[in-house]
Amino acid sequence: MIAVSDRAKAWLTAGREGKHGPPTGAHQKEQGTMSATTEENKRIIRRLVDEVLNGGDLALIDELFDPAYLPYDTSNPGRGGGIAGAREFIAPLHQAGLTDVRYLVEGLMAEGDLVAYRWTLHFVHTGPLMGIPATGRPVSITGADIFRLADGRIVESWVYPDALGMLQQLGVLPPMGRPPGGA
Repeated sequence: MIAVSDRAKAWLTAGREGKHGPPTGAHQKEQGTMSATTEENKRIIRRLVDEVLNGGDLALIDELFDPAYLPYDTSNPGRGGGIAGAREFIAPLHQAGLTDVRYLVEGLMAEGDLVAYRWTLHFVHTGPLMGIPATGRPVSITGADIFRLADGRIVESWVYPDALGMLQQLGVLPPMGRPPGGA
């Protein structure tokens, strides 16, 4: 059993605010220990990370994501949903433009139908990315994701990447504390 602190539980079960915050725990029943469903949900998210994000098995997206999947992404509010939207978001990790891609999960916790983790994404920018020409720079960005699962599939996700840090590492934006073009 994984111990989950009261603070972590409060973060995971804060009021559902749709695109503006993490999901609520109102749809969950109280649990004193990890249930088989919670453990299964963690296994599904581990498969997403290991087999899809790191392994490049894009066909597995059809199995892991619900057709009605809804993403809430702070850096990409217009991101599409459903299986096609999940594929459109994940596929660029495995296409020309990024090399030496490593997606590392640094912490994973679950409660009821929610699974959350912190992550670091490492890559070398070797081709066009979001309209940015190749820089050849190594990039490491961090973030956190929260997933809600139902019937063995991902139905919602809340994604919190450090998009500012990525754009600074790519040289698109200046580092914090310096004026643009300043000394």
